Amino acid sequence: MKSVCCLAVTAFAVAAPLGAQQPDIDKLIAKLPSAEKFQRAPADPSIEQARALDSDPVAKAVLEALKARNLPRALEQSRLLTDRQPQNSVAHMLRGNVCLLAKQFGESEAALRRSIALQPNNGLAHFLLGSVVAIQRRPESAIPSLRRAAQLLPRAPGPHLALSECASWLGHNEEAANEARQATQVAPAFVPGWLVLAKRENKLKHFDAALAAVARAAELVPDNGPLQASLGYAYINLKRDAQAIAPLQRATRLNDRDFLAHAQLGYACLSTGQLEAAVGELRRATSLQSNYGPAWAHLGAAYRKLGRGPEALKAYRRATELNPGSRSAWEGLAKEAQAAGRADEANLALSRASYLKPEGSSKKR
Repeated sequence: MKSVCCLAVTAFAVAAPLGAQQPDIDKLIAKLPSAEKFQRAPADPSIEQARALDSDPVAKAVLEALKARNLPRALEQSRLLTDRQPQNSVAHMLRGNVCLLAKQFGESEAALRRSIALQPNNGLAHFLLGSVVAIQRRPESAIPSLRRAAQLLPRAPGPHLALSECASWLGHNEEAANEARQATQVAPAFVPGWLVLAKRENKLKHFDAALAAVARAAELVPDNGPLQASLGYAYINLKRDAQAIAPLQRATRLNDRDFLAHAQLGYACLSTGQLEAAVGELRRATSLQSNYGPAWAHLGAAYRKLGRGPEALKAYRRATELNPGSRSAWEGLAKEAQAAGRADEANLALSRASYLKPEGSSKKR
């Protein structure tokens, strides 16, 4: 019963909401695409029992209730299913999955243990059992079931990702990274595996490896704008501005209204000497979000390098209004005011700058 198997695996996919507002890898990982979109279920080892469920109208009722998101009905029907087929491992596995979705953890665990007792080599049941135990924050108890699942489902990334999470909870960071690496080896096209690996490498301060994992995920889903933007932010965070340009260009083509992607692309163009391109991107960013101070500061810098003093002066003024704590913005304003013969304004800007600390390299540009 392929639909039952897919449902069971999908319920335990590693999930992360979409978005991209921070260049820090840990923060961007938490906002990356849902794993469910990319889920690939491992083969079910209980084929004969699954076929027995295909002809059972109660099993069909369980799936229909789940599709309709009617958990009370699904729970009721899954219990009825195990009463009708008490010796069917997959029936108990399905009940365990439904109970987990309904947050009936004790019943879920009991149903999955029964499934395994009936068929000890049911890898999916071992995976689900390890997952339900792990969800209850009992990582040490979950690990044996997850290790067994990894043995029985050698091409499935899920057990390795769950083991990675358990190891991370226990503070075993190298082990957590090793399990994530294993997930990418057994399923190299599985996007969430690369995202989890990025987080684990980052935890170990393996920043280049973390970035490489994000880059691999972005290669697999080139039409995902937020992921492309996140890759660009990560490059900028590691001061690899030239490499940030391509993914940020893809991100802005996919979503022209993403002001932050335009602003970061403008910064990357500015830092690599592409001044006209920088102006275009930064003007687009400020048109989309007029209150984003860093874009105005970088726009001022681009105008200054192009010799467009009056426009640079206006941009720096706006930057200091929006972000009065930016020393670089005040210093830029002082230079442009001095060049324009506005000595009083220049002196005031220099005075303000002298009280501020330089922007740290770790801050978002």
